[in-house]
Amino acid sequence: MGLLILLGVVVFAQFLSRYVFNHSIGWTEEGARMLLVLLVFMGAAGAASRRGHICVEVLELVLPKSARRWLWGFNNLLSAAFFGYVAWLAWQVSQRVWHSHMSTLPLSKGWVYVIVTLACAAMAFRMAHQAITLWRGKEDV
Repeated sequence: MGLLILLGVVVFAQFLSRYVFNHSIGWTEEGARMLLVLLVFMGAAGAASRRGHICVEVLELVLPKSARRWLWGFNNLLSAAFFGYVAWLAWQVSQRVWHSHMSTLPLSKGWVYVIVTLACAAMAFRMAHQAITLWRGKEDV
């Protein structure tokens, strides 16, 4: 919630400075972009913890409960592999752009990709954990 409020404040400051005072604050656009990336990927990791990601349920509706458990586990494991791969790719990109700095903020561009790496790794871990929990029968379908 704090990130969303901070993003709103930065975007409002950008709007106010540009359209009311006719003088743009240089770092607000890049700062808002960084905050939005952080908000989206951390929100996606949180949604993975609560099983909040969207899915297609057509096959689930026709399967019996025991088969549904295996299907959900397989889907979670497949998602974990995907998010793990994206985390690895984001880490590779962060290493390549680490010495490149943002134009208005004194930060490395690599931090954006580190955020993506951490969030995708968290999603991969959570999805793998959910798959194992489902297959062990400890979670209700």
